Amino acid sequence: MKRSVRAAAAVALALLASNAPQARAADKPESQQAQLEKSRQAWLTLRDKHKGDYSYKVRWSSWVGFGHETVIVVRGSKVAERRYREWTGGPQEPVAPGAPAPKPEGTSWTEKGDEVGKQKKGAPPKTLDELYEESDKILQKKLAPHERLYLKFDKKGLLNSCFYVNTMIADDAPMTGVSISDIKLGATE
Repeated sequence: MKRSVRAAAAVALALLASNAPQARAADKPESQQAQLEKSRQAWLTLRDKHKGDYSYKVRWSSWVGFGHETVIVVRGSKVAERRYREWTGGPQEPVAPGAPAPKPEGTSWTEKGDEVGKQKKGAPPKTLDELYEESDKILQKKLAPHERLYLKFDKKGLLNSCFYVNTMIADDAPMTGVSISDIKLGATE
């Protein structure tokens, strides 16, 4: 009896599989490389439209409340300015109504012109074109079984992140790659 149940189950599965619609090439999702290339083309169009003027942020924060943020300002497709700030976590003191807010603890600085890149802290002064190139290399890397890749785009289709992390690390796992946010197109302050 067990053999006949198994045989009937096998026949039923074979019939279901033969009647299942076959995936067509158009139904398959784009490869990650194709998604990145589509995003790069959207970026090149927007970059040219805004004459290479834009800014973007690179931000990192720990689950316990400290972190840092770098703003990269690009003019004419060249990095013209880099702003950095970091903050510490911990309990916040209540502020009395009408009293000035306390200055946040942490370091901040701005580099302009030839000074860009002199400070050791902060995201490297790269253009989005360079970050797309870096992302392309990341997508070509063969990941270890314990590594996970993240590839995301914003509402305009522009690159937000292309990085991988070690999944064996639970909290604040270091990432390797690109993680950007808040891309502003056109002349920036």
